[in-house]
Amino acid sequence: MSVPVIVRSVHGLEWVCAAEVAAIFPQADQITMSRRQVEFRIPEPDARLLALRCADDAFLRVGQVAGVGTAKDAVPELARRLSRLEWPNAIAMLRQVRGSRHISTFDCVVSIEGKRNYNRYAVETAAGNALRECSTAASWNVHRHGGSTSHPI
Repeated sequence: MSVPVIVRSVHGLEWVCAAEVAAIFPQADQITMSRRQVEFRIPEPDARLLALRCADDAFLRVGQVAGVGTAKDAVPELARRLSRLEWPNAIAMLRQVRGSRHISTFDCVVSIEGKRNYNRYAVETAAGNALRECSTAASWNVHRHGGSTSHPI
């Protein structure tokens, strides 16, 4: 098993974050940097991801969906494609990282690139709703404007 991870950092400190990743995870492979993030792969889920000091956030990468339209009516198709990703495996890896058999909630965070007629919140809602079919988590959270909204699954 190889676990794809994305960690976000402050702009300009990506190299420091990448150095910390390499020091904590000497077995990390394919370490790459881009604006505000470092991507890498580790052999298995590891709780040390939660202890990275230079990373603002750490994400287990579930997948990538490409070729979705830019109009608002593309969001339902995006949700269908998202539901086909390996969610049960991702939830199992998240449990290993958190050291818990039961995950009561998780944050749904989506990154979209390019100009769209919908925002990331519409996609996060679609992604969270797509998880209803394949997740044993109790709820997912979307964070907006400083607040958090919990949605039961």
